[in-house]
Amino acid sequence: MQSVKPGIIGNTRGIDLKMPLLRCREEPAIPGIADQFLVAGDVIRMRVRRQQMRDLKSLPLDRLVQRLERLPIPTLALVHGLCLTAGLEISLGCDMIWASESARFGLVEAVVGLTPGAGGTQRMAERAGPTRAAEFVMSGGLYEAARLEAWNVVNRVVPDDQLLEKGMKFAHRLADGPTIAHGATKRIIRAYRAGGVEEADEVTPDVFADLFASEDLKNAVASFLKDGPGKATFEGR
Repeated sequence: MQSVKPGIIGNTRGIDLKMPLLRCREEPAIPGIADQFLVAGDVIRMRVRRQQMRDLKSLPLDRLVQRLERLPIPTLALVHGLCLTAGLEISLGCDMIWASESARFGLVEAVVGLTPGAGGTQRMAERAGPTRAAEFVMSGGLYEAARLEAWNVVNRVVPDDQLLEKGMKFAHRLADGPTIAHGATKRIIRAYRAGGVEEADEVTPDVFADLFASEDLKNAVASFLKDGPGKATFEGR
């Protein structure tokens, strides 16, 4: 795996959401936001057509969220403005979420008689707990970033005018770091999500051992012995 370059997925209103994730095969992006993280217009305005939604398995967004979760690199969502419905479901597929102080979040499908269809309910439950997820989804309300930080949904809340600068600085820190090791960390976390501590314990020895074959580890050890800690550079190999 080559080293990665942070990027921004901008305003998702009216664009094909498959494209940013498909581009990740060649140049992985750090999912973020430049305006409002919404999809194809506000859910309040959307018209539900039974024929189009008859087979929920044909809806591709859930698979795109899963693909995002399986990326072997760190993913960070930077959210400001409104983050609703599918935009929030995509954010929940990222490893970490940073938000501006004025950001508002909601899975508001209930206002038109729906429930989230791309995994938002279960991913909210995983982060915030089932009772809070039930309130969040069933109320159809908007929640402040500070509340979701307290619920362990959002990792960090920063002032509005600092979100992009601080978020991208952190994204570059991740991208310039040991991405092979970060991928190993993600594999262990996925195992924990699937089967708890016991399953994570099962995969950890092999995941850990595989890292000793990486050029990054060899170069980092050599750098440590020669120049001391914190001087190593990583190439993602």
